[in-house]
Amino acid sequence: METAFAHESELHRIITEDAGPPVLAVLHGGHSPDAAALSLHTAGAVADAATTCGFEAHLVDVHSDALLTLGDKLHACRAILTLADVPPDAGSLQGLLNYLDIKYVGAGVAGSSLTAHHLTARRVLRDVGVPLPAHGQVRAHLNAYDEALRITDEANAATIRSRPVTGAWDIRITPALPLDPRVFEDDITAWTGSAVSVDALSDLIARAAPFTPLMYESDIVGETLWVAVLDDAEAEPYTLPPRETGEPKAEQETLVRARDLALRAHRALHLRGVALHRFTRYRTTRLVWREVQTHPDLSPTGLLTEMVAAHHGWSYPDLIDDLLGSAITDALEAGGV
Repeated sequence: METAFAHESELHRIITEDAGPPVLAVLHGGHSPDAAALSLHTAGAVADAATTCGFEAHLVDVHSDALLTLGDKLHACRAILTLADVPPDAGSLQGLLNYLDIKYVGAGVAGSSLTAHHLTARRVLRDVGVPLPAHGQVRAHLNAYDEALRITDEANAATIRSRPVTGAWDIRITPALPLDPRVFEDDITAWTGSAVSVDALSDLIARAAPFTPLMYESDIVGETLWVAVLDDAEAEPYTLPPRETGEPKAEQETLVRARDLALRAHRALHLRGVALHRFTRYRTTRLVWREVQTHPDLSPTGLLTEMVAAHHGWSYPDLIDDLLGSAITDALEAGGV
């Protein structure tokens, strides 16, 4: 059922059993100053909304020692992540929360770690029939130019993206970076990006391949289409109407197919709770899956918030309340609870 306050009875049970407001840990952090600041800002908004829903909310920096006090000092019974990027050890936070028996919002260990390894995720999706751009592994041991030539022939696209196999999707080109990895060891994703020629791709590979495993993907030009997936009161995933960019808008048949593909990808990648799937629509009706955000922007002005408000008419606290009601651990999910 797609109704607001679907998990209200669960919150009432927690308050009754504990004789006090349930404690919520709002986990925030980022691997760059900008990401950390964005995450902290979102965490504050989530905490304020959760407080209005009856939770005692605490902000916890995942890069601080406070993370170790979630169970024995903070006594948190719920957790929600507002991370602004994908950590290289994706799934470890979920593993910790599982160990502490703290229910959390979103994907578990399997889904978090699988989606963070972009090549493996694409192999899984290919096997279940989700359409993908041409992609593959960059063979770093080969000559960079020869490898760029091979990739250009296989990808058959005007623009090719080179990126780390694991890590955040957002990447940028900074050609002026020095080649000494010690200078930018925390900013390796800045060494990859889009290339429109064999020479440009060769340069990107030469810069990054010695320091991190790389993959490539055809950068198909088209309209962006987002599909949000949430859990209903029975913990079954459902989709919201897609959010499109550009003109002309897609036909209804294409939108229905995008929702079906998002659900197929969601289940294949072992996701739960909430996620945003991004597709590219090209040649009017064709779709290719591009990425999934397992921890989408949960700020009051984020895309997910806008999509939920447009479809359900929910307020921002309504959204946060519903997400917190869907919190679960891997053990509880496996047990069918």
